[in-house]
Amino acid sequence: MKKITQEAFEAWKYGESFMKSNTRVTPEGSVFLHGNEIVRVGADAVLVSDGGFGWSKTTRERLSPWITFSRKNGQPLMDGNPYESGTWVALTRKTW
Repeated sequence: MKKITQEAFEAWKYGESFMKSNTRVTPEGSVFLHGNEIVRVGADAVLVSDGGFGWSKTTRERLSPWITFSRKNGQPLMDGNPYESGTWVALTRKTW
């Protein structure tokens, strides 16, 4: 995990603001990459998305503390489940 990803995740986990390079975290739990929201905290779940721009190497890296990303037969998978770009997926609660 890259240092910027670790720093962003730590800020998110502790409800702190963070901004470095192309990544921003708000105290409310949103994470932005290039100005596009990729993590948000909903009333009942943590939600993740690729921001609607597909799975770039940087997007996969920034989301790595929350989810695993893979492909099977060209289909993107998030935590082993099929994923369509631009949609929001509720995560199963993990111990962060």
